[in-house]
Amino acid sequence: MTIDEYIHNYGEAKFHKLIERISTSNKISGLISLSRYKNIPPGYKDILYTLSESRFFMFSNNYVLCRAALLTLQRWNEEVNSSYHLLNEKGLKERAILIINALQPKR
Repeated sequence: MTIDEYIHNYGEAKFHKLIERISTSNKISGLISLSRYKNIPPGYKDILYTLSESRFFMFSNNYVLCRAALLTLQRWNEEVNSSYHLLNEKGLKERAILIINALQPKR
């Protein structure tokens, strides 16, 4: 789901709230700090687990969780990976695909 599709389905206000939560979450900040400290990128399961611990995301559907997880990965990339180069572009894409696949409806 693209950002435009997300905004169309959930509204611009909800999207901005989502960005605000990702930007200000202590749990996500902790995950990012731990990654920086240990000099390793967070796994997709680490990101999903961190989101599942947040009350804001506890009852969110998979579309919202997917967008939140991808925004978390983007935040980590900007705050850590851009300086430490822990994952190349291919590695980032692979993490994103793992997140999307983990949240796809089971068939």
